[in-house]
Amino acid sequence: MVQNTTAAEIRSISLSITSCGSTSIFSVATLLPRQEHTFRFSVCGEGEYQLAAMFADGRVLRTEEYVETGYSVNELVGQSRILSNTHTYRL
Repeated sequence: MVQNTTAAEIRSISLSITSCGSTSIFSVATLLPRQEHTFRFSVCGEGEYQLAAMFADGRVLRTEEYVETGYSVNELVGQSRILSNTHTYRL
């Protein structure tokens, strides 16, 4: 889940996931202030993803995170950084 915690519009969010030698790319055109969007994807054991948020003023914030099967991640997009909160679930 990605949440825009700011009072500014995010013009685009892109998510690139790499797992088992394959890369998938997802995107959302607009994320309004306080709005959230959930991306759902499969991970083949383990992998990594890159998240980029571009604001209306041209600023871009990025994060890169490790993921495994069973992870749930909340990405909180702020004015100057992205805070990642990872939760694990028993399978």
